Order: sequence, then C-alpha cells, then structure tokens
Amino acid sequence: MSEPIGGIKKSTSTHARRVIAYIVLIILSILCLFWFYILLIYATRSNGEIQKGITFIPSTHFVENFKNLINSSQPVFQGLRNSLIIACSSALLSTYFSTLTAYAIHVYDFKLKKFIFTFILMIMMVPTQVTVLGFIQLMTKMNLINNFIPLILSLIHISEPTRHSLIS
Repeated sequence: MSEPIGGIKKSTSTHARRVIAYIVLIILSILCLFWFYILLIYATRSNGEIQKGITFIPSTHFVENFKNLINSSQPVFQGLRNSLIIACSSALLSTYFSTLTAYAIHVYDFKLKKFIFTFILMIMMVPTQVTVLGFIQLMTKMNLINNFIPLILSLIHISEPTRHSLIS
C-alpha cells in the first residue's frame, strides 16, 4: 500500500521539477531573444532616434537604412560571402576529420588507444590563444597569408579536439 503513495510522490516531484525547469528555460530564451528584438528595432530607426534612447517600438527607416547599407563603401555582401565560405568549409572539413578520428579510436583496438584519447582530452585544455602565434608563423613561412586557407585551417584546428571528445 505504501508503494503507490511513494510512486505518486515521486511523479509529483518529478512533475514539479520539470515545470520549474521549463519556466527557467523559457525565461532564459526570452532573455536571449530580447537582444535580437532590440537589434531589429534599431535597424528600423534613424541615427537621431537611436541617440534619443531605447524604445521597443519599430520606426519607419528600415528601407532607408537598407539602401544605405547596399550603397555604402563597405563590401558587406562580399564579407557575408567570405564568412559563408570559411564557415561551411571549416565545418565540413572539421566534421570529416573528427568523424574519421572518432571512428578509428572507437572501432580499432591498438596499444595506444587510451593514451591517444587522453592526449586529445589534454589538448582540449590548452587555450587556443597559446597556439595562435606559432600558427601565424607557420602560415607566413608557407606563404599562405592573405587567403582563406589559414582561416579555414585555424578553425579546423580550434574545433578539432572538441569534436573528438563529443563524438567518441
């Protein structure tokens, strides 16, 4: 007879925890999305309206601001294209190499398997900033400055240990 009562208490406390978790997640989501809303509101305002202070009501200058963006001297769309190329290339290559490494570590049995996995975890603890200067010197010696290759390689290098530990 005590078993159903315990079961009811357990499900009630689980339900209460779940409700609290959802409330916290909804509040955090609203806090994160709030700044995107402010970004969109400010995209519709003129310089003078922006300087007046914060407001939550959109203005009527969105088309004018977009025309100014397109006709500006800054190559915005070229920058977006370059970012897309670098992000997609590094994501694809990083996923490819990480998958290969995780597969090899997980499937094959060899003597240094535990050591390699531990070594990968140790590499994750080294801050990326420590390796940047050496990477720049290496890219300079290889004459790979002023193109996309060092950017793509550096992003693969940065995300590689993280992906290894997540996959395996």
